[in-house]
Amino acid sequence: MQAHLFFIFSFVIYLLTFLGHLTSLILNRPHWQSLALKGILFGFVVNAIGLVIELVHTGDFLLTSTSHTYAFLSILIVLFHLLLSVRYRVNFLALFSMPLVLFLMLASHLATGGDEGRELLIGYWLKLHVVLTFIAYSAFASACVTGLGYLIQDKQLKSHHPGKMFQWIPPLGTLDEINTRSLIVGILLLTLGLLSGFFWAKTSGGVFWVNDPKVLCAIAIWCLYSFLILLRVTSRVRGRKVAVVSVFGFALVILSFIGVNHTVIN
Repeated sequence: MQAHLFFIFSFVIYLLTFLGHLTSLILNRPHWQSLALKGILFGFVVNAIGLVIELVHTGDFLLTSTSHTYAFLSILIVLFHLLLSVRYRVNFLALFSMPLVLFLMLASHLATGGDEGRELLIGYWLKLHVVLTFIAYSAFASACVTGLGYLIQDKQLKSHHPGKMFQWIPPLGTLDEINTRSLIVGILLLTLGLLSGFFWAKTSGGVFWVNDPKVLCAIAIWCLYSFLILLRVTSRVRGRKVAVVSVFGFALVILSFIGVNHTVIN
């Protein structure tokens, strides 16, 4: 019950901060952004406390429940949002990241079932695999958000009649830097996450490979982003194209993530 109250409270805070950002954009009140950022930080703390209470109550520290995986991913996305906002002084991220966070929180609340019935061997490799993989997906979410910002800013520059969002969104160079670094961090963490998962499979079952939909999905995502980073580093793809692939890439992550969990439950 306590965890449910924390969920509702944090959901309302996130919703209000998103509406505050949207209102400040419409009314051209940039100074409201700092207040909204404090609201997101407060919502993050409340949300994190609620999830910890829930995990302690259920003992599902490996996030085998579909509901808990969505909740944990939403918290990590907010954490990346806060870090990027402080590091690069960019506040526009809430316009894109908060709807995604709200969607994941609703999915967490509505999700039922999961992998609780599986016989899981709890070990350090598995714990490491879960944490690294989810942080990697959060980094890809940050690349998606900055990619959206890049596309909007690029369109406004080409129109020669920039709108209100022009002064809110950082220069294209800053967005490209955030996007690239987020992609690199994400692929490094996902690589480590996959390796730790393979080691866990080896220690628990004697084989490195586990024919699991989530594993196959993670490998497909790794191939997609590795190919994108390779093209980016070799300068074959830059700017707008990277932003487009970052957006559609994370959309595939979400769709496959939901699809795999639905398949596992069935």
